[in-house]
Amino acid sequence: MHPFTSAFAEALDRRGATLSWLHEQLVERGNPVSVASLSYWRSGQRVPERASSRDALPDLEDLLHLPQGHLSRTVSTSRRVAPQRPGVMIGTLEQAREPIRRALAELDLEDPLNGLQEVHVHSVLDIGADGRPRRNSLRRLFRATRPDIDRFAHVEVVDPRSGARPRLLDLLECAEGRVVSYPESGVHVTEMLLPRPLGQGETALVQHDADLSEVWPAAPELSQHVLRPVRELLLWVRFDPDWVPGTWETRVQTTTDLTVLPRDTVAESAVHLALRNFGPGQAVVRWSVEPRPQPA
Repeated sequence: MHPFTSAFAEALDRRGATLSWLHEQLVERGNPVSVASLSYWRSGQRVPERASSRDALPDLEDLLHLPQGHLSRTVSTSRRVAPQRPGVMIGTLEQAREPIRRALAELDLEDPLNGLQEVHVHSVLDIGADGRPRRNSLRRLFRATRPDIDRFAHVEVVDPRSGARPRLLDLLECAEGRVVSYPESGVHVTEMLLPRPLGQGETALVQHDADLSEVWPAAPELSQHVLRPVRELLLWVRFDPDWVPGTWETRVQTTTDLTVLPRDTVAESAVHLALRNFGPGQAVVRWSVEPRPQPA
C-alpha cells in the first residue's frame, strides 16, 4: 500500500469525514477534487500526482486535522510537471518588450520566470487618504519545471516621469539581486534570488511589497501581467475610508479578447478581481481620479 493511501484512509476514519463532505469543503476553498478522485485515493487505485491534486493536499491536511505536510510528504517523490508554454507579453509588457528583453539579456535570463510556473498570484494595493497608491504587496506561489532554479526576474513598468523604480520592501523567501533599469522607458527588472535551488516539481511561496509613494504621477489602477496560464489570479484594491472612488472598472485582456466591465460607486472601501485558470493576459482594476461625493 502506498504511504499516501494508508495515511489518507486512517485520517478519514479518525476524523469520521465522508468523501462528499471533503469534496464540498475543497470546492469552497477553491481546490476542487471530485468525489471519484477522493475515492480512488482512499482505495489506493491512484495517488495525487497532477499539480491541481497536489495543490489540494494542504487543505486536506487542514480539514482532516493533520499536521502540515503529513500527506504532502508521502507523495513528494512525484515531480511530474507540465511542459512550459512560450511566455506571451500582453498590454503594458508588450509595449515595453524591447527594453525588457535587453534587461533580461543582461541578467542572462531568457524569460522572467526562468523555468518557474506561476500557480497562484495575489496582488494587494493600498490607497491613501489622498487617493494615491501607497504600497503594493505581491505574493506568488511558484512550481519549478526543471531542477536547480534559484532565481527569477521581477519586471516593473512605470511612468518614465517617475525617474526611479518603486523600492522593494519586506521581502519574504526571496532577496534582491542585480537591478537593470531603463528609466527612459520606465522599465525596471530586478533579479530575485531564492533561498536555495529548487528541485523539479518543488514549490516556493514568495512575497514582497513595493513602495509606490514616490511613483509620479500615481496611476489610478492595479494591473497584473501573466505570461502563462495560472491557477488563480487575485487583484485586491483597498481604499482609505476617507477616499473612495466614484466609479471603477475591471479590464481583462487576453491574446484574443478584451473585456471591460464598468461599475458604479464602490459600496465598500475595497474592490477585487478574481480569475481562475487565466492567462496569458493582463488583468486590471481601474478607478476614477475623483472620490465619491460625501453624503450631505
